[in-house]
Amino acid sequence: IIRDSELFDWTERNISKILKLDLDTLEELIFRNVKIKAEIVQADEKERNMRALLNLGHTFAHAIEASLGYGVIGHGEAVGLGLIAASRLGFSLGRTPKEVETKTIAILEKAGLPTKYKLPDTEKLISVMYSDKKVSSGKLRFVLPLSIGSAEVVEVEDIAKVGEAIGEIRL
Repeated sequence: IIRDSELFDWTERNISKILKLDLDTLEELIFRNVKIKAEIVQADEKERNMRALLNLGHTFAHAIEASLGYGVIGHGEAVGLGLIAASRLGFSLGRTPKEVETKTIAILEKAGLPTKYKLPDTEKLISVMYSDKKVSSGKLRFVLPLSIGSAEVVEVEDIAKVGEAIGEIRL
């Protein structure tokens, strides 16, 4: 989502092979993802800016994991929920087209990952988010998708919109 729209489409087309653990498909998937990560890390070795993009969905995910108790939900499942919440937050802030959330939900469903979950109350989740490493000067920062293939780090002051995004993934 953060860097390569073609890879997103390729993943969607090949999801059944991925789930069947087809070695050639997995090899290509891993190679392409590691290449993106390596390019970002190399461009931002000191984690000053661009490298934060690798954390898309993680501010929500880490709050979910910490609030529920580690091990209650898988990290990948929490990140998937975080991707949806980040897309919703971006949409509500006027930065993310609705289709990004729709496509994200569709691929997560195809992968058999949850798109909604029984979560603790919103205030607890937001409170945990304030301990995230992306908090800057007491303000929550989120990686938000701008499109499939592009993302940015945004300071969010409207905490009600964060709560609304959490509501989108709550059972």
